[in-house]
Amino acid sequence: MKYDKKINNVGDSILNIPGVGCLLTLAWIKNVDLKVKKLDETFLNSLSDVKNALNTLYPELGFNGRVIAEKVVHNEHDNDGYGVLFSGGADSTCLYLIIKKYNPELFTILGGVIPISNHRLIRKIKQGWRKKYWISSVIQLSLDHLM
Repeated sequence: MKYDKKINNVGDSILNIPGVGCLLTLAWIKNVDLKVKKLDETFLNSLSDVKNALNTLYPELGFNGRVIAEKVVHNEHDNDGYGVLFSGGADSTCLYLIIKKYNPELFTILGGVIPISNHRLIRKIKQGWRKKYWISSVIQLSLDHLM
Protein backbone atom coordinates (compact mmCIF):
# COMPACT_ATOMS: atom_id res chain seq x y z
CA MET A 1 0.00 0.00 0.00
CA LYS A 2 1.01 3.59 -0.52
CA TYR A 3 0.03 6.43 1.78
CA ASP A 4 0.21 10.14 1.09
CA LYS A 5 1.18 10.95 4.69
CA LYS A 6 4.14 9.85 6.80
CA ILE A 7 3.34 6.63 8.61
CA ASN A 8 6.78 5.64 9.89
CA ASN A 9 5.54 4.92 13.40
CA VAL A 10 2.51 2.83 12.36
CA GLY A 11 2.96 -0.94 12.37
CA ASP A 12 2.01 -3.29 9.55
CA SER A 13 -0.75 -4.83 11.67
CA ILE A 14 -2.54 -1.47 11.60
CA LEU A 15 -1.60 -0.57 8.04
CA ASN A 16 -3.17 -3.82 6.81
CA ILE A 17 -6.61 -2.92 8.18
CA PRO A 18 -7.87 -0.85 5.21
CA GLY A 19 -6.89 -3.46 2.64
CA VAL A 20 -8.39 -6.31 4.66
CA GLY A 21 -11.50 -4.25 5.33
CA CYS A 22 -11.95 -3.62 1.63
CA LEU A 23 -11.49 -7.25 0.58
CA LEU A 24 -12.98 -9.24 3.45
CA THR A 25 -16.64 -9.06 2.44
CA LEU A 26 -15.82 -10.46 -0.98
CA ALA A 27 -13.70 -13.21 0.59
CA TRP A 28 -16.53 -14.10 2.97
CA ILE A 29 -19.10 -14.24 0.17
CA LYS A 30 -16.82 -16.32 -2.07
CA ASN A 31 -15.98 -18.63 0.85
CA VAL A 32 -12.25 -18.12 0.51
CA ASP A 33 -9.59 -17.35 3.08
CA LEU A 34 -8.04 -13.90 3.10
CA LYS A 35 -4.51 -14.26 4.45
CA VAL A 36 -2.36 -11.46 5.82
CA LYS A 37 1.03 -11.52 7.54
CA LYS A 38 0.12 -9.25 10.47
CA LEU A 39 -3.19 -7.88 11.70
CA ASP A 40 -4.35 -5.89 14.70
CA GLU A 41 -5.98 -8.03 17.39
CA THR A 42 -8.84 -5.62 18.12
CA PHE A 43 -9.74 -5.34 14.45
CA LEU A 44 -9.55 -9.09 13.91
CA ASN A 45 -11.73 -9.79 16.97
CA SER A 46 -14.33 -7.27 15.78
CA LEU A 47 -14.83 -9.09 12.50
CA SER A 48 -17.04 -11.78 14.03
CA ASP A 49 -19.59 -9.09 14.94
CA VAL A 50 -19.46 -7.70 11.41
CA LYS A 51 -19.85 -11.16 9.89
CA ASN A 52 -22.78 -11.97 12.20
CA ALA A 53 -24.53 -8.71 11.26
CA LEU A 54 -24.04 -9.40 7.54
CA ASN A 55 -25.32 -12.98 7.96
CA THR A 56 -28.42 -11.59 9.68
CA LEU A 57 -29.06 -9.13 6.86
CA TYR A 58 -28.14 -11.43 3.98
CA PRO A 59 -28.38 -15.07 5.13
CA GLU A 60 -28.53 -16.34 1.55
CA LEU A 61 -24.94 -15.19 0.89
CA GLY A 62 -23.32 -17.35 3.57
CA PHE A 63 -20.30 -15.24 4.51
CA ASN A 64 -18.23 -18.36 5.20
CA GLY A 65 -14.73 -17.22 4.25
CA ARG A 66 -12.14 -16.43 6.90
CA VAL A 67 -9.54 -13.77 7.63
CA ILE A 68 -6.32 -15.48 8.70
CA ALA A 69 -3.41 -13.53 10.18
CA GLU A 70 -0.01 -15.22 10.47
CA LYS A 71 0.66 -12.95 13.42
CA VAL A 72 -2.00 -11.24 15.52
CA VAL A 73 -0.58 -8.10 17.12
CA HIS A 74 -1.91 -6.52 20.31
CA ASN A 75 -1.63 -2.75 19.76
CA GLU A 76 -2.28 -0.15 22.41
CA HIS A 77 -4.94 2.29 21.24
CA ASP A 78 -5.28 5.70 22.84
CA ASN A 79 -8.72 6.18 21.26
CA ASP A 80 -8.45 9.94 21.19
CA GLY A 81 -9.53 10.30 17.58
CA TYR A 82 -12.13 9.21 15.08
CA GLY A 83 -11.75 7.92 11.58
CA VAL A 84 -14.12 7.08 8.75
CA LEU A 85 -13.51 4.86 5.74
CA PHE A 86 -14.93 7.48 3.42
CA SER A 87 -16.13 6.93 -0.15
CA GLY A 88 -18.37 9.96 -0.50
CA GLY A 89 -21.39 7.62 -0.78
CA ALA A 90 -24.53 7.68 1.34
CA ASP A 91 -23.27 5.43 4.17
CA SER A 92 -19.93 7.11 4.71
CA THR A 93 -21.42 10.59 4.33
CA CYS A 94 -24.09 9.78 6.93
CA LEU A 95 -21.48 8.46 9.36
CA TYR A 96 -19.31 11.52 8.74
CA LEU A 97 -22.22 13.85 9.51
CA ILE A 98 -23.00 11.93 12.72
CA ILE A 99 -19.44 12.24 14.06
CA LYS A 100 -18.44 15.51 12.35
CA LYS A 101 -18.22 17.32 15.71
CA TYR A 102 -15.28 15.02 16.63
CA ASN A 103 -13.26 16.13 13.58
CA PRO A 104 -12.74 12.63 12.18
CA GLU A 105 -9.86 11.76 9.89
CA LEU A 106 -11.25 10.51 6.60
CA PHE A 107 -9.67 7.55 4.84
CA THR A 108 -10.43 6.55 1.29
CA ILE A 109 -9.24 3.52 -0.62
CA LEU A 110 -8.35 4.14 -4.23
CA GLY A 111 -7.02 1.76 -6.82
CA GLY A 112 -10.03 -0.50 -7.26
CA VAL A 113 -12.48 1.62 -9.23
CA ILE A 114 -10.27 4.70 -9.62
CA PRO A 115 -6.69 3.86 -10.65
CA ILE A 116 -4.13 5.35 -8.30
CA SER A 117 -2.25 6.58 -11.36
CA ASN A 118 -5.11 8.94 -12.28
CA HIS A 119 -3.67 11.84 -10.29
CA ARG A 120 -5.92 14.44 -11.90
CA LEU A 121 -9.15 12.67 -10.95
CA ILE A 122 -7.89 11.88 -7.44
CA ARG A 123 -6.91 15.54 -6.92
CA LYS A 124 -10.38 16.62 -8.14
CA ILE A 125 -12.12 14.18 -5.74
CA LYS A 126 -10.04 15.37 -2.77
CA GLN A 127 -10.67 19.03 -3.60
CA GLY A 128 -14.42 18.36 -3.88
CA TRP A 129 -14.50 16.57 -0.54
CA ARG A 130 -12.51 19.33 1.17
CA LYS A 131 -14.91 21.95 -0.16
CA LYS A 132 -18.13 20.00 0.44
CA TYR A 133 -17.30 18.55 3.85
CA TRP A 134 -14.87 21.20 5.15
CA ILE A 135 -12.23 18.52 5.39
CA SER A 136 -8.68 19.54 6.19
CA SER A 137 -7.12 16.32 4.94
CA VAL A 138 -7.94 13.06 3.26
CA ILE A 139 -5.62 10.11 3.69
CA GLN A 140 -5.38 8.18 0.46
CA LEU A 141 -4.64 4.47 0.50
CA SER A 142 -3.77 2.48 -2.58
CA LEU A 143 -4.66 -1.15 -3.15
CA ASP A 144 -2.39 -1.36 -6.22
CA HIS A 145 0.27 -3.38 -4.36
CA LEU A 146 -2.22 -5.92 -3.02
CA MET A 147 -3.47 -6.95 -6.47
